[in-house]
Amino acid sequence: MHSILLNGLFKATQEKRLGIAAYFDKMINNHFFEENDTYLRIVYMIADGQHLYCKGEKELGLKQINDAIHILKALNCDESAAYYSDSLEKWLKEVE
Repeated sequence: MHSILLNGLFKATQEKRLGIAAYFDKMINNHFFEENDTYLRIVYMIADGQHLYCKGEKELGLKQINDAIHILKALNCDESAAYYSDSLEKWLKEVE
């Protein structure tokens, strides 16, 4: 269920469907997080950062995304950090 909600938030922000993004954001906040869901929390930071960016809070959104990627790097999750860094570059080209 967590992955479905996160993917829904990513998809909604990619399509700039902010009402739907807000719905997924609310569902995520209502249905997770437990302490052991650390990876999901980090991925949520990225998805929520994209949501903030699309709502016009570009600086805050980018900071949140980069903070999440930095956390992945600090935890030696190098493949995940590289994946989300690459995804960020591609996504920024699409939304601008």
